[in-house]
Amino acid sequence: MATRQLYHEAANTERTGAAHRRGTINVMEAPNLLPTQFAPGFKPEDLVFEEQADYEKGFAAYFDANLRPILIAENENRLACLRESKKRAWIGIPLIVILIAAGFVLDGMSHSKKPAGLRVAVFAAAAIVAWMSAPKIMYRRQSKNAILPVVANFYGFLKYSEVEPAPEEFLTRSRLVPPGDPGLRYWGDHVHGDYHGILLESWQLTTARREKKSRVVLYSGLFIHFGLKKRLEKYTLVKFRHNLFNRPLFDFSFQGLEHVALEDPEFEKMFDAYSTDQIESRYLLTPDVMQHLKELSGVFGGSPVDCCFTGQDAFLSIELKKRLFEPPPPNQSPISSKDIHVFLNQMNHLFGIIDLLNIDHR
Repeated sequence: MATRQLYHEAANTERTGAAHRRGTINVMEAPNLLPTQFAPGFKPEDLVFEEQADYEKGFAAYFDANLRPILIAENENRLACLRESKKRAWIGIPLIVILIAAGFVLDGMSHSKKPAGLRVAVFAAAAIVAWMSAPKIMYRRQSKNAILPVVANFYGFLKYSEVEPAPEEFLTRSRLVPPGDPGLRYWGDHVHGDYHGILLESWQLTTARREKKSRVVLYSGLFIHFGLKKRLEKYTLVKFRHNLFNRPLFDFSFQGLEHVALEDPEFEKMFDAYSTDQIESRYLLTPDVMQHLKELSGVFGGSPVDCCFTGQDAFLSIELKKRLFEPPPPNQSPISSKDIHVFLNQMNHLFGIIDLLNIDHR
């Protein structure tokens, strides 16, 4: 096996070659690879990736060549961020204390019925807190934009954009996600590419509505779209059966649809299928497609997975409590290997569903 670029000196032995193929190289055996100082929460094992399934084949070598140098650079960025944050805290915290104290004193000395000293002090303190937090916020954003494009590009055709809104019609046509108020809607982490002539794209989507003075989140999770080569004449909806309110009486997305009985008892324990055409829905929901949907929910720990098929489009929503690849604070590892495993597993199931739905244009 050829000496790897990241090592100044690496033993060209069968043991090293075997370890590389497993993705389990001991970085402690290559001292020149390691940073001189690890940021808090960053460990040597964060610099390796161990393949656990066939669909992950090749990612260990890809990780070594492409992600490890970025993680080492991010370690230095984190150290700089923590130093700057500490310096600002030493300046900012005493200033906040002085401002609040001055506000109380000025209000006590004021003869006005509505003294403004404390209010001004609070606004000034908020500005100082924002200034103190700025290095960490900037670090998390820069870290995500450095790492996620590389993870997505493992397949060679997927690209990453931090913010890229989807067409408004995707929400209305799919009926999967409550749209909420347009001004409170967030489309982020857009991963997109051409898979065997099929457009595939996903977003981290959050929708919300305004209630009095509060913001109520209606949906947070993945929203996925991919094309179909054959145009469908009807509409088919699959809803995850996760609570008593996931029924036609409480969900208007079922309007005008008939329940579809399928020959998979396990699937029907997890999902309800509805359609405007029984024959077309069974044509789409083959045993293999249903199996992928069941396993896709399992990838995210049993999270609700809904999907629909209409025209030449398929849509999926996966409700998540925690966003995938959410940038951690600077005192934690910049990327979780668990998130990488989940991402690769998710893509494996999506590729499988796309392949099954587009076999010979079905």
